[in-house]
Amino acid sequence: MQRLILLMLTHLLAQGNPADDEEAIRNLIIRSNDKIEQVQAKQLCRFKSSSENITNVCFKKRTSTLESKSFINSYQHTIAVSVLSPDEAQQLFDHLSGQKHRFGLGNELVELRTCAARAQLIAHALQEDCRVNSVKVFALPSSSYFSDGLNVESHQKKYHWDSFHIANAVMVSDKGVSKWYVIDPLLFDHAVPKEDWENLFKTKDKSVIIEIASPSRYAPMSSFKDDPNQPIATQKAEDDLRRARRDARILNGP
Repeated sequence: MQRLILLMLTHLLAQGNPADDEEAIRNLIIRSNDKIEQVQAKQLCRFKSSSENITNVCFKKRTSTLESKSFINSYQHTIAVSVLSPDEAQQLFDHLSGQKHRFGLGNELVELRTCAARAQLIAHALQEDCRVNSVKVFALPSSSYFSDGLNVESHQKKYHWDSFHIANAVMVSDKGVSKWYVIDPLLFDHAVPKEDWENLFKTKDKSVIIEIASPSRYAPMSSFKDDPNQPIATQKAEDDLRRARRDARILNGP
């Protein structure tokens, strides 16, 4: 593939017009990116069609159905969520964070701008791969005129979002006490209590707003309704992730 791209670039550059060359190179990178995406999608389909017990892909020991608990989210909707142990929450995190390409991780040009897509795909994977009903957590900057968006420092790296950041959360029961644990492989290397995730944002701005949403809600904008009965659709997430990867390849060059 790389040799073919180089040969085609050499041919294009020999034609002469710089403006035409730039457009042709861009189109070539886009076509190459689409071809790569098709190959990787086929590999993912092969992984998901394995005959292995699907629950065992996510959990090491569990053989029974997960307990479920109902709660009212930030939008006054009742949602049924699965209840896990702390060890199971970490097993979920390990299962998901290890699939970097699937969830847009490992490339700074991609991972920072695809939190909505990643959270949607993870919510779907939790439901389909692991039979776990989850929620989403939204971090929103203060509506104050002086707000500078969301600013976070984690793993000696600084992150900034103008409008929002999104992650996934599961309910964990430990010694009879239930609490939310957030799965955010961009900012953490393990599942963390919601308070720890929230404090990471509020270190810079205590007025940051944290909301709990239905797993199907793509983003906090009003155009995306919060509906617990809505299926977790993945087409927009896959399209957004594909577009981000394409743009990253164009920026990095062939």
